[in-house]
Amino acid sequence: MTRKRFIISLASLIALTCSHAQEAPKNMKLFLLIGEVIPGHGNHDAVNVALAETAKKTPNAALVSSADLGNKQLHYNSADYRALGKRYAEVFLKMGKK
Repeated sequence: MTRKRFIISLASLIALTCSHAQEAPKNMKLFLLIGEVIPGHGNHDAVNVALAETAKKTPNAALVSSADLGNKQLHYNSADYRALGKRYAEVFLKMGKK
């Protein structure tokens, strides 16, 4: 899949999610956390660039970094998952304060 096609597909998914989110109570603010994939494998670096661009363009969205995780492997280990969970929590909590 090309980078452009990936961005279009991701934007379509976000639009669909947001259309369902409109059914939420009006006083509820919904956040979209977009997590990077492990860098350095195949087209993962290009995917991460596309994810970052999408996070910047999408209201109430933020990027969660996977930098320095994965240890150049294709999958996360248990320590990586714990670190990633903390990163998601930190980003979520920061978004809630805005």
